[in-house]
Order: sequence, then structure tokens, then C-alpha cells
Amino acid sequence: MIGFDKLYAVWLNFLNHAEPLVGLPLLAFGAALVLSGWRLWRAIVVLNFMLVGLGAGYAVCHLSGTPADWRWMAGLAGLLGVAALVFTRFAAPLLGGVAGGIVGHLVLNGLGLYGPVLWLITAIAFAAAAGWSYSYRQQVQAVLTSMEGGVLFASGMAVMLPEVPILYKFFASMTATSPFMIGFYILVPTVVGVMLQQADLNRSLSKTATDT
Repeated sequence: MIGFDKLYAVWLNFLNHAEPLVGLPLLAFGAALVLSGWRLWRAIVVLNFMLVGLGAGYAVCHLSGTPADWRWMAGLAGLLGVAALVFTRFAAPLLGGVAGGIVGHLVLNGLGLYGPVLWLITAIAFAAAAGWSYSYRQQVQAVLTSMEGGVLFASGMAVMLPEVPILYKFFASMTATSPFMIGFYILVPTVVGVMLQQADLNRSLSKTATDT
């Protein structure tokens, strides 16, 4: 995906040079999303769409060969954020579609697929993920917020672990042996978050039904 390699490199560089105290808010916000992300959905969806706006603006600049203009990129991000706030009902399907398209694109790109076929399959993945997300909006909210929380939680751990040499050497050796461990560190809190949020959501719905 256009710009994702650069964004990933920028994020890793930020984590490598961040002070240990920076890891605390990353851990706290990540844990909040993992434990009860669906309760924060309206705020999270606005932030997500603003990030999508920034990414889309950067992609347009990259394709046109022009320097990134942060003014209109910020304007596009603000416009999408307002749209997400107004049309919250359709936010989960769209975000689910974007997530599905990104994952499909990255996987196929990693397998060496390029050109119009890659973008066609990406569009199909987007449509399929958006359709599924529309039917299962609440589950999608739990999955997306848990995944984002897992990324933030893992990032916070990466910032703070160097302060504990024994743990740092242990996790660094595991990551060096198998690069897939990075995905595993994100997958674990994601799965735990989905289970906890679904249970919390079921309790909330049950209580609402009992009160009525």
C-alpha cells in the first residue's frame, strides 16, 4: 500500500528513540481499547477516519509526484472526521472494508502481485469486508478497537522493555528468531480484547433488556 512502508519505518524510528515514559500513555490507551473499545467507538471512529484522510492525502501526493501539503491533508482529515461523526452507523462497515482492503493488498503485494490485478483484488476484498462488517457491526467494533489497542500496547511495551534488560533480551531474541513474533505480540491482546469486549457487550445488552 502506498506510503505504508514509510509510515511503518517512521513509527519504528519513533519507538526506538522515545523516552520510557512515552510508553505509559501508549500502554494505558492500548489497554483501554483492548478492554472496552466498543464503549469508546464514536471517538475512535472519528480518529480512524482522520488518519484515513491523512493517508489518502499522502497517497495522492505520492502518486502525483508533488510534495506532501499538510494543509489540505489536514483539511481532508477533518472532513472525513466530521463525516464519520455524522454517519456513525456506516462507519464500522467502511472501516472494516478499509482494513480488509489493506490486509488483502499487503498480503498479495508480499506474494509479488502488482499492477491492475492487485488493485482489482484489493477492491473486491474491500467490498467483501465492508459487506460482512455491515452485518456484524458490533463484532467489527470489538475487533478493530482490540487490534488498534494491541498495536498501541505492544508499542508501549517496546518502548519500556529496554529498561528491563532481562525481559528485553528475551523478547528481542524471540523476535530475531522469528519475525512473525511481532504479529503474535499484537494478535494476543487483540484476541483477548475481542473476547472481553464481546462478553461486556452481551452483559450490557442483557441488562438493557432486563430493565425494559
